[in-house]
Amino acid sequence: MNRSDFSDTDPAVPRAMPAEQVFPGKPGLVRKGVLILVPGLILVVGSFAMAIIVALRVPSTPDRTIEPGLNSGFYALIGPPIFGLFIVFYGLFLLRQTRRVVLNRDGVHVHGLCSCTLVPWCDIDAVDRSKLNAIAVPASVPSIELLNAAGKRLEVVTDSVFGFEALADALIAGSSATTGRATFVPEAAEERRVEKGAKAIRLAAWAFVVFFLLTATIFALGVNEELHTRRYATEGVKVEADILRTWMVRVTPYVEYEFKDAEGNTISREAMMFQGKDWDRAQESKTITVEYLPSSPQWNRIVHGENSGALFGGKFLFLSGFGILLFGFLGGLAIMGYDLDAEPGKVKVLRHGRVIKEWGVNAKKA
Repeated sequence: MNRSDFSDTDPAVPRAMPAEQVFPGKPGLVRKGVLILVPGLILVVGSFAMAIIVALRVPSTPDRTIEPGLNSGFYALIGPPIFGLFIVFYGLFLLRQTRRVVLNRDGVHVHGLCSCTLVPWCDIDAVDRSKLNAIAVPASVPSIELLNAAGKRLEVVTDSVFGFEALADALIAGSSATTGRATFVPEAAEERRVEKGAKAIRLAAWAFVVFFLLTATIFALGVNEELHTRRYATEGVKVEADILRTWMVRVTPYVEYEFKDAEGNTISREAMMFQGKDWDRAQESKTITVEYLPSSPQWNRIVHGENSGALFGGKFLFLSGFGILLFGFLGGLAIMGYDLDAEPGKVKVLRHGRVIKEWGVNAKKA
């Protein structure tokens, strides 16, 4: 490139760059994002507030199932906030898209909802055509990534402005004039995309492995709990334990007791109870009936009126077992490098970031 192609006052700015080009944002995107985000936040905050109110204000009784803990009531409580989180993520995805882009001799001014970033022309080493993906929801939009010499993303511009294709051409032309070479090379962009995809699937593999180990640990604890619980029916020994103290935490009763096992060892424990006649009796009595496993005296429980709280056994084993299968399957695929990418009219199977199979109405014909 000839020296005369650049400005005399600033050698990093191409002379051919016009005084200013403005690409305004498409209307309605912010309003749509807010209309989605606000109900999601209300659902999340309201659900957690309701759970806290229930836990702090509603008495703990055997027939009340809506209570914190890994039980059917807990599943009912966490469903709405999880759904609300997906709504919040989608609302944030809409709000984080580009609202305005200005090109002038200083560089690229990218305006977000509450931000404005200036990327000088001399800092742009490469331009990529890519997609901005939402977190936790299947949504994406075409985007333009501005990269520095180290391959680090300086800024991303989404297809939420008028004249997006013209903007892409202007960014490529301006950055190419500044560097003296083409900043958008399809082959190099494809290699960067493949490497980015491979890195993402490696990170996903680690995440799936962590979740697999977590659910496997919970499942093992649940199996151990279930086995010991079932042994009460055949091995349980009932004794009268001395009540050391009783107290209330908000609306939840607690009792501390101790007893001696068959070998004369003193075993003590604190346990939650339901409100009711058993709790009333425990407050007036000096002893309470408990049962324990002679081979494992630390496994003991109140015979009548105990609130076992969060449990990993019982029906929760089905949930943790499903988690093992799910995260094990997804983790295995991720470790082997497989990924799935869905977009309108096309589904692609990738391995190590490269497409190995695609189908749909917009799929490339072999």
